[in-house]
Amino acid sequence: QWGQMENSVNSLIDDLLWPTAEMTRAISAVAQGDLLQTVRLEVDGRPLEGEFLRSATIVNTVLLGRDYRKRLVAAGDTLASVQRMVCATMSAIANSSSSLHPRPTASAASRPVSTKSA
Repeated sequence: QWGQMENSVNSLIDDLLWPTAEMTRAISAVAQGDLLQTVRLEVDGRPLEGEFLRSATIVNTVLLGRDYRKRLVAAGDTLASVQRMVCATMSAIANSSSSLHPRPTASAASRPVSTKSA
């Protein structure tokens, strides 16, 4: 009987901690940039119920709500596009600058300068 009671208590503790750990996992993933994460609404094939379901639903609403993800993804896409344009512009400037001001070759730079007057 002691073993059964121990298993029951451990199972109860797991059931009580799972929602908190799951919410922490989802929020941490979103904070690290994985905008597709949500809190799972079932545990081991069993749907959440009561306050656990209510809390998970609230967290998912915050993570998904008000086009939050869409705006963040769109902002990321815009930043990536701007970065590509800046890189292309900088590359074009560097290429045009080097063609306007050719650098002396090693042989031209090593020639002595004549000090004789004609």
